[in-house]
Amino acid sequence: MSDSRLRLLLGHVRAGLVLAMIVAGMGCSRVDRWDLSGNVTYGGVPVNEGHITFDAEIGSGGGFARIAKGKYDTRIEGRNHPGGPHRVTVVGYKGLKNPKNPDSDVLPLFPAYEVEVELPKQNSTMDFDVPADWSAGAKKASAKK
Repeated sequence: MSDSRLRLLLGHVRAGLVLAMIVAGMGCSRVDRWDLSGNVTYGGVPVNEGHITFDAEIGSGGGFARIAKGKYDTRIEGRNHPGGPHRVTVVGYKGLKNPKNPDSDVLPLFPAYEVEVELPKQNSTMDFDVPADWSAGAKKASAKK
């Protein structure tokens, strides 16, 4: 095969690959994600340690953050959320079962608290207050924007 025919063939192959990548990329949709931060309290008292998760009702994945000294921020040890309807789960820790062993299980401060909320489609703040008399049977929302 001559050099000119080879260059022409390679040019067609490159063009075909570029076109295939463009067409494949058209089927991909990017979901915008947003940062969320705020305060987490249990009966009005800041939750010292724990975590908060944001489970999206749509298939775009949720987010999470660590709770430290009554505050959470998805930008710090977390993942942002896509906005829209979510089930938020708050878990607070009392401490370790065995303080001398950092690998021991943690003691829960309260049963996991779940609340359904509409998360904004923008970077924002939202506070969560777990009622002092929280029991796993009650599911009253206590999220403040």
